[in-house]
Amino acid sequence: LRPFSPCMSRTPPPYLRLSPEVRAALARGLPVVALESSIISNGMPFPENLDAARAVAAAVRRAGATPATVAILGGRLAVGLSEEELHHLATTPNIPKCAVRDLPVFLADANATAATTVSATLAACRAAGIHVFATGGIGGVHRGVAESMDISADIPALAASPPVAVVCAGVKSILDVPKTLEALETAGVCVMAYQSEFIPGFYTPRAVGEPRAVHSAKSPQHAAAVLRAASESTAGSVVVMVPVRAEHAAEAAVVEDAARVALAEAAEKGVGGAAVTPFVLRRVAEITGGASLRANMLLVENNAFVAGQIAVAYSMGIRGGVAMRDVAGQGDGLGVEAPRVAVVGVAAKDVYCYPTPRESGVSGVSRLLRASNPGVIRTAWGGVARNIAEVLGRLGGPTSLVTVVGGDGSGKDLVESLHRVGVDTTYVRTFEGGRTPSYVATMDEEGDTLVAVADMALIEEPGILPDALERLGEASTALKMVVLDGNLGVADIRRVCLWCKSRGIPLFFEPTSPQKSRRIVEAEGLDAVHFMSPNSLELQEMAEMITGTRVTDDVANARQLVQKGVSRVIVTRGKEDVLLVSKSAKKSGKPSVKSIPVAPAVNVRSTSGAGDVLAATIVHALVYQNLSLAEAVDAGIRGAALSIQSNDTVPGDLTSNAIFKTNARL
Repeated sequence: LRPFSPCMSRTPPPYLRLSPEVRAALARGLPVVALESSIISNGMPFPENLDAARAVAAAVRRAGATPATVAILGGRLAVGLSEEELHHLATTPNIPKCAVRDLPVFLADANATAATTVSATLAACRAAGIHVFATGGIGGVHRGVAESMDISADIPALAASPPVAVVCAGVKSILDVPKTLEALETAGVCVMAYQSEFIPGFYTPRAVGEPRAVHSAKSPQHAAAVLRAASESTAGSVVVMVPVRAEHAAEAAVVEDAARVALAEAAEKGVGGAAVTPFVLRRVAEITGGASLRANMLLVENNAFVAGQIAVAYSMGIRGGVAMRDVAGQGDGLGVEAPRVAVVGVAAKDVYCYPTPRESGVSGVSRLLRASNPGVIRTAWGGVARNIAEVLGRLGGPTSLVTVVGGDGSGKDLVESLHRVGVDTTYVRTFEGGRTPSYVATMDEEGDTLVAVADMALIEEPGILPDALERLGEASTALKMVVLDGNLGVADIRRVCLWCKSRGIPLFFEPTSPQKSRRIVEAEGLDAVHFMSPNSLELQEMAEMITGTRVTDDVANARQLVQKGVSRVIVTRGKEDVLLVSKSAKKSGKPSVKSIPVAPAVNVRSTSGAGDVLAATIVHALVYQNLSLAEAVDAGIRGAALSIQSNDTVPGDLTSNAIFKTNARL
């Protein structure tokens, strides 16, 4: 298929149909992840197949990329499917599979519908100019190959395709894994195990026999660097094998035994050719009581998220003119660590209470003191540091959270929620017998907090978080910024400030509340702060601690902080604007002042997470997008505007695309 570059041509070749979303993303150089459709029509039963298709697309979006499911529809190679088209593929029986050998036949039939395999989806990537592709597992050498000569077209397609990162959970477990690895090596296909030394076994973190990987990808940025190098030097795809998470894995011995039984049944019934794989996968699911199917759904979703992260890293390298080899490093080929942000502070379980509005014609909501009030109660994961870490994880870019949780169910579930959005939790400490911090708020009719109670006793245990931050600093050579919330005790805030200052690491301080904002002043840590994002009340509290006088002038108060050493103060002033007060480049110069307007809010549901989303977006824009502070603040305002339209503290559909799509520099 002739390659098509949407950036260079407005008219795609007639066989190719791009969805408007995919076309727009490609034209702007934004990250896109291709997804095959054979898993929908042939890999799982309905409705699991449709649920999996939706979950996989959502995982790509969480990582900040645009999903592009590929199929043959109406005799055209469709890249990017609507909800109706996905439902059609999931519910229509006997949709044929389309491998690369079948493409000419299906494209010549104006009525053809087919589900693409890995090899055909690679052809679509080539035609559309997509560089990253997520799937469950790749095809390869079938067991009993000496008699059947059954070798998947995926292998030659991977070797012949222009470089695409194919993110999978390894070779499909029903195949001969050692022979497939040998065939890939012979074909010259680069295979990397993702953050592991071992080849994964599709349903299990390690394949049977625990074969070691020749190469490993340390991070999405490293995988993107390898892909970029491949595009400059070789013709062939890069296979990134992602181990299934241990808690989602099926038992290796059970799956292996089931595969043997299913293959024997296939041979006995004369099932051959393209029908073998769907038959065997279906029987393995039946024999394992659905365990393999559940693992399959979860591993594909995980692969899609990692693929999205790789696509974001690859796209950022190209758009920003970054030499990807600088990200990957030199020498051993495994590379150095990509830029990383550490977020230090509280992670909590949030409970929001929304009293029922009063009867028609009466303003406000029902609030009877010392009585039960009707309403709606919602729970969510929260805490300023956790919220900021989640936003950074969703926007893309390595992020580590440094916090503490209790050994209760809430603590375990909270950590799991962070895993799902790609946040590193290595430095989250669990206290057995302790209570995970929690926050309960009653909201008013505008969605603002009326009154709240915070149980943060665990986070105030002295010494825990600074020690963890120090371990992270020793393990990471590329810590580019530390974000600190005001929930720590004064002594620990002082330790974090001194640690950052002594190492020259920029510190972003989020005051958290008027009362807690005073702690950074008490800790004498203002001269370590590069960025601070208080609201007007928090700003007043800190300035009053410095001068001893209560002043309501935001500019005057911000200048007090700048004079004490803060480089830049970002004052959030609700519906009015965001005030940016920065230290002058000249020693004797006055701090500069800039007002960045805020667009009128629409569809407001809750403002509870707006400040955290704004702060995190600013950090992401500064560290990973290389934007100026004014541009970063403007992006933060857009992120906050999206957040207030959701009842969730951090919206589940928050992506880099959604926030940065209107920025011309991107």
